[in-house]
Amino acid sequence: MASKRNSRLQAYLSCQYTDFDLNKPTKRLTSLYSDFSKLALLNQYGYDANVSYWRSLILDCNMQGLLGCINHKLAFNASELPDQFLRPGIVKKKKKKTDETSRQK
Repeated sequence: MASKRNSRLQAYLSCQYTDFDLNKPTKRLTSLYSDFSKLALLNQYGYDANVSYWRSLILDCNMQGLLGCINHKLAFNASELPDQFLRPGIVKKKKKKTDETSRQK
């Protein structure tokens, strides 16, 4: 079962992402699979680009139903989402109630 899911994922990646072409993988793919943590100090732009690439790829594959399993899903902290998606000038940030404010009401 796991190999079937893996083959579906590999086929999807090969069709949607040129770096993952099964017949002709790119040098970038080798770079993406290497330990690029040192780039954080040496080349912040390259590091950020690699992290962004993996983030987009993982989210896309999850959206396509190619990741996870029946009993487990990718998780996130829902209470942090409003702050993470905050766009200054578009939506005003809601003020959090403090304990003191809550007691006054």
